[in-house]
Amino acid sequence: FAGSPDHAVFKNLDIAITLNCDNTDTTSPDAHVGALFGTFNGVLQHITGSSKVYVEENYSATAMTLESDHNYIKAVGGLIGSLAEGEVSDITLNGNVSVYYPLNHYKFSTSTPYARLFYEVGGVVGRSESDITLIKDVWANAFVTVDRYTASSSSYSYTYTYVGGVIGMFKGIVDNIHNSGTVMYYPRNSVTSVTSSVGGIVGKAY
Repeated sequence: FAGSPDHAVFKNLDIAITLNCDNTDTTSPDAHVGALFGTFNGVLQHITGSSKVYVEENYSATAMTLESDHNYIKAVGGLIGSLAEGEVSDITLNGNVSVYYPLNHYKFSTSTPYARLFYEVGGVVGRSESDITLIKDVWANAFVTVDRYTASSSSYSYTYTYVGGVIGMFKGIVDNIHNSGTVMYYPRNSVTSVTSSVGGIVGKAY
């Protein structure tokens, strides 16, 4: 499958995919990861099968400084990491999405306005970016696990985690969505300044 199709149409796929991603990039924290597409713009219809997506950031990698006044986005989904615009419909998916990330992999610039770091994880779609996007007729049995480690002495006041059984962060229209799976979020070491939103269907909707 292509990495980032523009206005593509994919229909009638039966899948059984396992994707392992060990992120050791020390130049940019942005990452869009999905079993079918990292980034997708178009129509995805009539999909059945199973997917397993495992993402782990390298705890031992050199910490990078996040530049001020910039949004850094990590979007992980069972089918699509980041849905730019389009339609996702008639989906029947057994999925397993597991993400581990250590926040002390990053350093925030001391200049204002500060950088913002987003983790958006969903059993089917990690992130939906457009108000006109339509996601409908989805039957998911998704097991979604997000494990966040944070050094207790660190401050990450501009870090946001959105976790959903079907969609992590959503803009657009949803119709007829079902999820019989499990969502588990482990914020290890409490840091009160980190914003988290977790839901059985959608983590955060705008």
